Amino acid sequence: MWRPGMIERMLEFIQSDDYEFVSAAAKGPNGVIPPYKHPLVGSVQTWMYRSYLKCFTYNLDSWRKSWDRNNEIDLYKRMHRSGVHFGYLPCVVCDIYPRPGQTKIGSEAWIKEQKQSTKLSE
Repeated sequence: MWRPGMIERMLEFIQSDDYEFVSAAAKGPNGVIPPYKHPLVGSVQTWMYRSYLKCFTYNLDSWRKSWDRNNEIDLYKRMHRSGVHFGYLPCVVCDIYPRPGQTKIGSEAWIKEQKQSTKLSE
């Protein structure tokens, strides 16, 4: 859930230093979610970037790479290697909640769900 004023705050920030891609902090069930590093990038739910960057598309085969990388990390890393100007706003602009029936979010939720479905199929 985006917090009130999130879009306005992000737009102000993207214009403050002519950033091309900005993200911010998000809060999950266990507190503030740490950003990815090099460059600092917040959770995908906070991403905002210039429309011309839509030429960068998700690589659905990113899992086939020699390192374990999900598609959003692959996307921002490719943008970064191409010289996109990144900015990170270190304040919480959204809250991320688990899906109904779950207690975890992101990869942790997926792994837990896979383990549960394996037990059910046995």
